[in-house]
Amino acid sequence: MSTVLERFKKAELIDLADKLGLSVSSSNTKPKLVLKILDHLESLPEPVDLMEFPELELYYEALAQISTTSSGTSSSGSSDDEEEDGEGDDDDEDDDDEEEEEEIEIDFKSDLPNKSPACLWFSNLKFVNKVTNSPYYFRFHEFIDDVQYTTQEWNERVQDYLSTLQTVKQLVLAVELFFFVKPLVQFDFTRFPSPEFVSFYPSQRDFLFSISFWFLFAHLLPSVISYYFNFVRHELFSIEFDPLVYHLSKALISLQFLYNSPAVKKEIELLLTDNYSITQLLTHGYNVGLFYWKFQLGHLPLIANAAAVVVALYVLA
Repeated sequence: MSTVLERFKKAELIDLADKLGLSVSSSNTKPKLVLKILDHLESLPEPVDLMEFPELELYYEALAQISTTSSGTSSSGSSDDEEEDGEGDDDDEDDDDEEEEEEIEIDFKSDLPNKSPACLWFSNLKFVNKVTNSPYYFRFHEFIDDVQYTTQEWNERVQDYLSTLQTVKQLVLAVELFFFVKPLVQFDFTRFPSPEFVSFYPSQRDFLFSISFWFLFAHLLPSVISYYFNFVRHELFSIEFDPLVYHLSKALISLQFLYNSPAVKKEIELLLTDNYSITQLLTHGYNVGLFYWKFQLGHLPLIANAAAVVVALYVLA
C-alpha cells in the first residue's frame, strides 16, 4: 500500500494529510509523510469515504487485493492439511519437519530490524537479513532513501523558488547590478588588508551618484509605478507590485536612456566653477549615472526586462 502513496508528490501528500486532520509541515520528508498517513489509515476503524478522498481509491484497491491474496493462501493451506492428514506416518514426520523449519524461519524473521515500507525491495539484496545480537545496524536502504528523498526535496525547493515572478525580478536586478558595478570598483589585493585595496572609479562621490541613479531608475521608480498601476491585485491579493507593469516600465525607461546623452556642457561648467549649488551637484550626479548606465549596461536592461514581460504574460495569462 505504501507504494501507492509513494507515487504522490510531496505537495499532494501534505494536502492529503491536511484533509485527514494530521499535523504536518513542509519540513517533513516524503517518507515521514507516507508513514504518518499509513499509520493514521491503519488506525481508523473503517475506511474513509472515497467520495471525499478519491485519491485513496487506489490505496484501498491494493489493500483489498492483498487481503484477497492472503485469504486464498490460507484456504489453500487448509486443504493441503486435510490431504496430508489422510497420509501415513511418514507424511506426519515430514509435516513435523516442515513445522520446525517454519518455526525456525519465524524466529529468524523476528530478530530482523524493522524495515520501512518504502524500502522493502532492498531486503532482497540481503542488506539487513543477517541475524545478530547487536542492537546497532547499518541500514543501507535507509541511507539510500535519505539521500534520494533529501535530493528530491531540495530539487523541489529550487524548482519552486525559480518558478516565481519574484525570482525573475531578483535575477534581472542582480545581473544589472553586477555589470553596472563591476567597472566602478577595482581591487588591489597586494594592499590587503589596508582599506586602499578597494578603489572606486573615477571617485567615491561619482560611485555613490552612479549607484543611486541605478537604484532610482532600475528599482525604485518601477516599483512605485507597479504599486499604483496594479492590475492583478483584485485576483491575486498577495502580489503588491504588478510584475508586468514593473518590467514594462523598466524596459521603457531603458529605451529612453538609450536615446539620451549626458549634458557635456553642464559638466564643463561644473569643472570650471569652484562653488556650485545643489542643483548643479544633482545635475552632475544625473549625468554621471546616465553615462555609466548607457555605456556599461547598454541594451541589457531593455532585453532582460522585455524577456521578463514575456514571462509575466505567460504566467499571468
